Amino acid sequence: MRILLINPSLQQAEVGHYDKVVEKNRGVYPPLGLGYVYSALESQGHHLYLIDMDATPDAVVKAVTILKSKPDMICFYAMTWTFRQVCKMLEVAKRENPSIIGVIGGAQVNAFPKETL
Repeated sequence: MRILLINPSLQQAEVGHYDKVVEKNRGVYPPLGLGYVYSALESQGHHLYLIDMDATPDAVVKAVTILKSKPDMICFYAMTWTFRQVCKMLEVAKRENPSIIGVIGGAQVNAFPKETL
């Protein structure tokens, strides 16, 4: 299976929509969870792409190029302040390839499972 894993941009995350305590505790976090998922999937023989939107040069161009190759699945790590960005990226992926499987994991899903659905 061809799988694209994306860590959304914390630099482009929306601000001002959350309580002050949430905004205060924002930071830059490496996609450690995606790294674990990547390792597990790689050990099963899947063909993987990993894009950290803040660390990958030309990340948007690379993501679009990979999406045009029609991967089978796209996975996102979502924090509360990147969740809207993730939803927008998933909409774009679904427009490009309606059969793509979308998976969202991370702190947003753990903290707000019902709201995430």
